Amino acid sequence: MDEFNLDRCVGYVTENSMKLVSEAFSRELKGSGVTRIQWIALYYLGRYEKIRQVHLAKMMKLKPSTITRLLDRLEREGLIDRNVNIEDKREVFVSLTQEGKEKREEVYKFGKIFNEKLVKNISEKELQTFEIILNKIVNNVK
Repeated sequence: MDEFNLDRCVGYVTENSMKLVSEAFSRELKGSGVTRIQWIALYYLGRYEKIRQVHLAKMMKLKPSTITRLLDRLEREGLIDRNVNIEDKREVFVSLTQEGKEKREEVYKFGKIFNEKLVKNISEKELQTFEIILNKIVNNVK
């Protein structure tokens, strides 16, 4: 009978790896005025002129209550505007304010620099293989 080894368990190793990566990115953002989750929201909001709140939640893989709290804070800080669709009051559109666009521009570089740090000494072929394998793992749990 094969012995189960937690240290070689893909789920355990992946979870620990992502925790370390997330914590490292949070440290990189320290002093920028945004958290890691806010950075992700600003990134996606900057890709669209306006986006449905529910669509943003899906892209960020957040529950509706979590995205609401996140957007409440960004709105209080003057970084976003939310507008209710007058034809369907359940639909809320989110967009960056001018201040939000400036903040996004200011902190956008953190993601690029951090990613460069993560992939240092890793070839393009290795990155492609990593992406293929990771997608297979994710598809196995869907």
